[in-house]
Amino acid sequence: MTETQTKEKSTPSVLYKVIVIDDEPAVLHFIETVLEQNNFQVTCCGNAKEALDKIENNHFDCMITDAIMPNISGFELIKKVRENKDYSHMQILMLTRKRDRQDVKKAVDAGANDYIIKPIDENLLIEKVNSC
Repeated sequence: MTETQTKEKSTPSVLYKVIVIDDEPAVLHFIETVLEQNNFQVTCCGNAKEALDKIENNHFDCMITDAIMPNISGFELIKKVRENKDYSHMQILMLTRKRDRQDVKKAVDAGANDYIIKPIDENLLIEKVNSC
């Protein structure tokens, strides 16, 4: 086996591009670390406006957004993303501490594909992002 072939085998390829939006830096860091360890390419944003700018100029396979954020909520962000047919391929996961059935329904009605409840279970996060 040549040196190039060895490098190719030992270097894992990136599975998908994921954008993560949350106003809590610790949550962003945790998700980024977990996803990168599982070969996802991760872009983190601290608010919805920053995320919309990134989404407009880049391709992402999956978006994970917090529900409650200042200025533009995760619910509003999802609606804005879903209004643009160019992003219809993107899978969206809502991330929140809210556990009520009405909150889950609100997320799904906004256009979320799935729902992750904080505190985040690392294995469940990977499972849900893989299912995207």
